[in-house]
Amino acid sequence: MTLDTEPDLSVFVLNQLDDHLSAMLQIRERLRPGGRITPGGRMAIAVESITLAEDYAASLTRALGDDGRF
Repeated sequence: MTLDTEPDLSVFVLNQLDDHLSAMLQIRERLRPGGRITPGGRMAIAVESITLAEDYAASLTRALGDDGRF
């Protein structure tokens, strides 16, 4: 990564983070205590949150161009 690409990467990371946080907040709302949910629904929502986290990590890893280890 060079100084020329870093600002673009920062914007990308912030956009990805904003999207990820928004999606996770929606999941949190669906899991709130006292909310109505179908049998097995909480498990399905939990799995959805894992998938979202994996997608976020994969997107950033691709953008960084390495295995994501720092």
